Amino acid sequence: MLRKCDKGYILIEMLVSINILFVLCLSLLPNYFLVKNERRNLENINEANQLLHEELLHVILENSRRVDKTLVVEDMVYQLKWDKELNELCINWENKVQRNNKRCGYANTNE
Repeated sequence: MLRKCDKGYILIEMLVSINILFVLCLSLLPNYFLVKNERRNLENINEANQLLHEELLHVILENSRRVDKTLVVEDMVYQLKWDKELNELCINWENKVQRNNKRCGYANTNE
């Protein structure tokens, strides 16, 4: 017959609790990686906006030439391309899930 163990947990109780913990970890792991990727994408967007803003200020304030550039920041390749007719600068990059992103800004200069 089964006897009650008053000194601690029996093996079945430990296995059930470990199993519950394992299932919880497995259900939370995909969400963790999704949040981690989205955080990295937001960092890339912020970096692209900063690069775009700096290049536009450089052109507007210093009247420098509008040159297409390729910049590498933390293993991310950003391409700056000018549309000379519209005075528009666009920055393009590809995020970690191979999705192309684009941000644009305008340089209103009196030429």
